[in-house]
Amino acid sequence: PDSPVAADVQKSLGDLYRQWAEWDDNSASPAQDSARYDRARDAYEAFLQSYPGHEDYPTALLELGTLQLDAYHALGEAAGTLEQVVTNHSETTAADRAQYHLGRIALIEGRLTRARLLFSRLATSAQGSDLADRARFELALLHFYKGEFEAAMARARATSKNPASDVANDAIELKTLIQENQGPDSLN
Repeated sequence: PDSPVAADVQKSLGDLYRQWAEWDDNSASPAQDSARYDRARDAYEAFLQSYPGHEDYPTALLELGTLQLDAYHALGEAAGTLEQVVTNHSETTAADRAQYHLGRIALIEGRLTRARLLFSRLATSAQGSDLADRARFELALLHFYKGEFEAAMARARATSKNPASDVANDAIELKTLIQENQGPDSLN
């Protein structure tokens, strides 16, 4: 435990258990996956408790928050953990990713104004990154569902300009859906 690499190993252990739980080998039962997620959570919590000054602290906190959100669907816990990242480590890339997940939580909870605010801030602050493209796409979807098709089209165009982006194909699909369904007989 006194080794200089102990902190890195503890965080890596959490990453490993999480990857193992997410790996789809069709042989693991849901109970095995759940146990692996539990081990990942325990490893992250041990890291956070033992190494609060470590440079990977914000990343581990982010990983714990996304685990709470995606694996356990504990929205309140996840929001609290992710807020810690945004508040206490605002100058890190982990804070931008945490803000994106906070936007996802706001969407799940039906707080669309809050989601729009978080995604707008992220699209502005993380310009040129894949995360900004994802935030712009989420904004396009928010406009689309409100029936604001021109605004949705503009956001989708901005997102699809970067073909290397993970959401570029989704943005192109949204643009195509809007274009194909607008016309003189559609009331736009």
